[in-house]
Amino acid sequence: MPFGYPDTFEVKEEVKSNWTSKFPVVWPNEEKQITEAWQTDEALKKLFGIALARCSNPFEAACSVYLNNNQALWASTNLINDPVVVVSKAEYNNQEAETLLDKTALSFKILKFAEEKDPSGRFYIVDAKERLAALALYAKIQGYTSDNVNIDASTVNNDNRTMKIVLVKPEEKHKLIDTKPSSVVIDKPQLPNIKLVSNG
Repeated sequence: MPFGYPDTFEVKEEVKSNWTSKFPVVWPNEEKQITEAWQTDEALKKLFGIALARCSNPFEAACSVYLNNNQALWASTNLINDPVVVVSKAEYNNQEAETLLDKTALSFKILKFAEEKDPSGRFYIVDAKERLAALALYAKIQGYTSDNVNIDASTVNNDNRTMKIVLVKPEEKHKLIDTKPSSVVIDKPQLPNIKLVSNG
């Protein structure tokens, strides 16, 4: 405002009504919340509750249910404490606790444990030894390996500053035995000389 004039001014009601009829404006105190059908859909809320029970990250759970990222972002921030979502999540968790795991479901859980990464997706949550043990258990359950397989997860430090010399004996030469039958001539046995004497 120019120097010497007040910074605030007042709009008369007739001017305000003429102006708002030409240009509809939502004044701050008259702001209304516009809701869309997907925001209040009970079926989507139930699916979101089940997805929350399966996945610990709310945004990933919402992305598996809602169409685009804007809807998923809104649902992950506004629907976590919704009563329909909370009940659906609790019912799914109770149902999971009551059923026993079969071979396939247990294998999926073990693989999920072995391959679980942090939220950035760059690092595994569990150590390498635990991952190897989980994968060995998975292979055992699926029948890929037997009980006698041991996994050595010890670390070996190679040091290039030393040299190990191993003395090796030369190979012994073995005599070859001929397995072919040899032609051996057997002499006929000789009879002893007998002299006949007559008694006479």
